[in-house]
Amino acid sequence: MRAFTTILTLTLLLAAPAGAKTLRYASGFDPQSMDPHALALLYHSRVNTQIYESLVGRDREFRLEPALALSWQSPDPKTWRFRLRPGVKFHDGAPLDADDVVFSIERALAKTSQRASQLRGVTGARKVDALTVDVLLQAPDAVLPEKLWPIGIMSRAWAEKHGVTLPQDYNAKQETFA
Repeated sequence: MRAFTTILTLTLLLAAPAGAKTLRYASGFDPQSMDPHALALLYHSRVNTQIYESLVGRDREFRLEPALALSWQSPDPKTWRFRLRPGVKFHDGAPLDADDVVFSIERALAKTSQRASQLRGVTGARKVDALTVDVLLQAPDAVLPEKLWPIGIMSRAWAEKHGVTLPQDYNAKQETFA
């Protein structure tokens, strides 16, 4: 009986969930910025995609899949509509809403953003309701969701509070560490 109790105790202890620990990420290169819209470099993206989520993601086959957006459709040739996932919160507990997505897309279009070149043809974004955003285009663009895959979504309130409403100007050696 004693052996059974010992085995049962060990089994329960080994099956217990691990406590919270610090995640360490190793890379051969240092990220040159924590700003998701400042740079469009591979190593920069590897780190920032661990921090910022985008509207669309990729599955194991590298096909687009829902991320922050549950669905998307093109109601007319110059508009893509994204319906946001309800209940998403930022690190500080603030809820994600359409204002954050509009802010992030506009920020990614800024002159200091290297992500702007990936969004050629996008003229802006507008809030339809709390969980719906329209991305506006100069001309029809069948692959717009593909272009949005690397665009991280930031909290507008956090960016305003910390004075980083525009991407850092990496070429001018401005460091905001957004």
